[in-house]
Amino acid sequence: MKLWTVGLAGAVGLVAGLLLLYAGATYICSDISFGTCPEPGPDTLVSAGLSLTMVSLVVLVTVAAYSVLGRRGPSPTEAARSYLVIAAAIVIAGILISASVLVAIKQPATVTTTSTVVETVDCPQHFSNSTISVETDCGTELSLGISASPVIAAGGNQTVELLLTNDLLEPRSVNYTAIPALPDGLYLDLPNPNTIDYFLPVLDCGITSGEPPLLMALINASGDRMQLTDLSPSALACLSGPPKFSFGPLQTVSDTLSVGGYWTSPDTEQPWINATYHPLPAGVYTIVAFDPWDQLTQFSFSVSLATPG
Repeated sequence: MKLWTVGLAGAVGLVAGLLLLYAGATYICSDISFGTCPEPGPDTLVSAGLSLTMVSLVVLVTVAAYSVLGRRGPSPTEAARSYLVIAAAIVIAGILISASVLVAIKQPATVTTTSTVVETVDCPQHFSNSTISVETDCGTELSLGISASPVIAAGGNQTVELLLTNDLLEPRSVNYTAIPALPDGLYLDLPNPNTIDYFLPVLDCGITSGEPPLLMALINASGDRMQLTDLSPSALACLSGPPKFSFGPLQTVSDTLSVGGYWTSPDTEQPWINATYHPLPAGVYTIVAFDPWDQLTQFSFSVSLATPG
């Protein structure tokens, strides 16, 4: 093999080694798994670059020494010593040069990652202001809400909108679980007919298939339940439905009810008999809304003797 081809190979190897050193020193890791960069990583590139640089330097030194000393120069022993001294000097110089390059340009590998912040929340979550009260269950991912006026005039009606929202971006059918525990003095005993007149919409044999699964009751400032209708069970339509409700993606179902008074009856077992209607007197009242997924939310409003506003 001609001497110049060996020297050319050494020069190419030296350039390649330096390029590997530079690549390892400036390596950017754009994809990381289990805390390490995928191979070949920066350490592998630097090691390969150092090895190739050292070998190439030795080859170049040998070629240079052979060219200087010539084929018929000093004795073999003197030539070998010359080769070793020059090669050692160049290797040491290469190490020093490589170390200097790494110190100058080596930066910690940049890792591009996406940080996800996980917020721990208490469930259920509650939100309310002067016109709305919402309870969100993180388990069922359903939100139950009441929208109403904070003040109505005596003799007027309170318009109550009950809201139930599917918080998922997909349609689904959710099985009923349970009626929640209601405030003291308020109880729902189905199919016992002496309790249904205290709830709206009117129930006869349970939650019907034609209505949103939303219920409300009303209690006064003393915690007494208010009778909201005087309908008898025989006058009520009863439609049996499946024990679940189907929602569309992010769908909100609602029911708008109107409450302006209450009923009283001397017959507690059959409160619809001889029931008398009374407008709501001035005072503070609480709407209790609930659903068959054990959710409950409350909204308080006032009945004022003066006209609101």
